[in-house]
Amino acid sequence: MTTYDDATLLAYLDGELAGTEAEALEVDLARDTRLAERLQAFAGSGALLHAALAPATHGNLPPLPQPCLTERPVTSWRRFAPYAAIAASVALLIGAGLGFGTGEFLARRNFELASEQRARDAALAEATLRRALETQVSGTPVSWENPDSGASGIVKPTRTFKNQSDQFCREYERVETIGARRETVSGIACRGDDGQWRTRAVFYRD
Repeated sequence: MTTYDDATLLAYLDGELAGTEAEALEVDLARDTRLAERLQAFAGSGALLHAALAPATHGNLPPLPQPCLTERPVTSWRRFAPYAAIAASVALLIGAGLGFGTGEFLARRNFELASEQRARDAALAEATLRRALETQVSGTPVSWENPDSGASGIVKPTRTFKNQSDQFCREYERVETIGARRETVSGIACRGDDGQWRTRAVFYRD
């Protein structure tokens, strides 16, 4: 019997698995109880979000509880700030007895460089997110890295569905790392009529 990874099961749930592969999987599902339980677990993991955002199909359902979102802004994941390196540079200049004017200039320049790196990190992360949502089968990760700042990240679409406006939406996971800091975020983005993906909800995980 074929061994199926998580990406294949997620692709099957999203209807993205090729016909022959889907047929073979369905045959194995009928024979393998554990495989069927794995598939059911994946199907249930996004049921609440799907029901909350997709149109109802059988009468009027009672309102579902809204997910508890944090107060942190959607763009907070872009804050990559190597302030420790900046502070160390300033302290070194002062300790060496350099003039205030020189130290102030270098500190300002370091801050400008750090801001440029943060902007570059954010641009890479945003471009990778859009590419993953537009082109990747559910369960397939896409990575990015900025060698200048050391920042890196991975984006993985996990579910696909349609919302009440008949737009395609996708759930995704995003992991981003800068130095010793690591942040994991789950989100939902929908594709507008202009072809652009826009984030609708973000769930921060400690």
